[in-house]
Formats: sequence, structure tokens, C-alpha cells
Amino acid sequence: MPQPNILLIQADQHRYDCLGAAGHPLVRTPHLDGLAAEGVLFTHAFCPSPVSVPSRSSLLFGCWPARHGRIVNWGHEVAPPRRELPAFSQRLRAAGYRLGYVGCWHVDPDRSPEDFGFHEYVPEAGYAAWRAQQDLPAVPNGAGWLGEVDPHISPEQSCLAWGAGEAIR
Repeated sequence: MPQPNILLIQADQHRYDCLGAAGHPLVRTPHLDGLAAEGVLFTHAFCPSPVSVPSRSSLLFGCWPARHGRIVNWGHEVAPPRRELPAFSQRLRAAGYRLGYVGCWHVDPDRSPEDFGFHEYVPEAGYAAWRAQQDLPAVPNGAGWLGEVDPHISPEQSCLAWGAGEAIR
């Protein structure tokens, strides 16, 4: 039996029920709904920390923040995550998977996703260079992570669409 493909989408501050597939009456998520119909939809998974870096690290290492050592966000840590902890990505690579990572890393300031078994890493910072290549204006101040509208682009030119395109590639 061939190994199944794995697409793991991790989003900060995204409730499980904010998907059409989870029964939300207003949110329309046809592509995510299709993935859920063909794969797995977690309805009783819980975040180990309300902060992004500890939560992202817990997913990577499979343990609580108290064990991996990342208890606050990037730049406020006393030490990087414990070096002896194996990451799920290292296990998948050892099993023959080809791994890509798209987006915000913020797991270890001294080690990149490649150090954790990923073959390719596309940082979110690459979006600014992509915009410049498309002759689009730079991201305006205030149109950052809080979801403000960028009036100079279409939805297909947004950072989310760019990141999705990189994941598909």
C-alpha cells in the first residue's frame, strides 16, 4: 500500500467549528470542506497554549510547552526548544516522505525547518518579494496580520492566496 499524502494546515486562532464542514451556518469554506470530506476533520482537538510559538512547537514535537521549553512567543525565550526532542517531521522524512513547510516558522531561532527534516521551506517573508515581482505595491502599513483590507490587490494576490499557491506547488 502506498503512503498516503499528508497536508497539515495549522492556523493561529482558528476555531474548529469555523468551517462549513463543521456545520458553521455562515462561513463558506468549500475547499477545506472537500479536504475534510476526503481526509480527517478534528472536532475535539485542543490547543496546548493560546500563544502561537508554544502551540506550533507542541504540534511539531508532540508534547506540552513545559516539556519542549517554548512557553512564550519568539524573542521572549530564555532558551531554544530542547535539542533531544524528535520532531514529527524528522520521523516522516525517515519514512520516505518529501516535506515542505510554508509560512511562519518561529520554532527555533538557531535551526530552520530544514534542520527538522523539511526538504523545502518557503518563509512568509517571501510574499513581499513575490509582490514586487508582480509589480504590486508594497504591503501598506496596517494591512498586516490583523486582517485589514489591502485596497491595492485582489483576493488572488493576497498573502493567503500566495501561501496556498506555494503549498500546492
